[in-house]
Amino acid sequence: MKNKIFILLILWSYFYGFEWSRNNVLKFEFNHSSALDLLGDYENVIVTNGSLSSFTSGGWIYTQPVYAGDEYIFGRAFINLKGNNTKGVRLRIIDYNNNEIIGEKVLTRSDFVFLKDNFRKLIYLSIEFFDTNAEVISVGITRKKIEIIPENKIIIEPVTVFFNEQSLLIKFLLGYPSYITLMIFNKNKLVDTIAKDVLIKNGEVILDYDISKIEQKFLSTGSHWVYIKATTLDGKTQEVTKKFYFVKD
Repeated sequence: MKNKIFILLILWSYFYGFEWSRNNVLKFEFNHSSALDLLGDYENVIVTNGSLSSFTSGGWIYTQPVYAGDEYIFGRAFINLKGNNTKGVRLRIIDYNNNEIIGEKVLTRSDFVFLKDNFRKLIYLSIEFFDTNAEVISVGITRKKIEIIPENKIIIEPVTVFFNEQSLLIKFLLGYPSYITLMIFNKNKLVDTIAKDVLIKNGEVILDYDISKIEQKFLSTGSHWVYIKATTLDGKTQEVTKKFYFVKD
């Protein structure tokens, strides 16, 4: 069934121009009435003057399913509305496989909707109209290349850790299921090994590390580094470090 869906996506791309742009943006535009052919389903909507609107309260559309791609994750959804209106529309991003809503927002002007889970591979978008004044010019979603561990998403808090007062929060995103090694160093000296080649699925990884429980290892005040090594199931490896300051006394 999964392979059939992917084949259909390729066919839609070929016949309807349903494809990602060079900037990794996929956009459904409503320049003319044939744009409705790009949709998965719709009711009580019409395309006029380069925009989509509803001729009665409660009109709606579903897009065709959108596949992120093998090496991509979804970014954020967007909608372009003509002007501002009081009631607006509801934009939803929905997992195609189980119909779970992974992003939702009521909008009265052009804006973005952030996803609570970027790691879904197949989604569709829906728009619900609340009145006949709202006009949609386009709707779509962005995507980005998967990184094993995005370095700008690594969080180590607090930056200064006082012994017996605080634990250390270690948080990072994992783009692929990977074997994780996590260590703490003081200069070039290994202080502690938190994990060694532990298989963790992709998503957000959160660890609350209590330094006070291993007093014999944290002996000196000074700069320390959290070291993370991730090895994917197909052998790709990334190593990252993040500094924090430890106060013993």
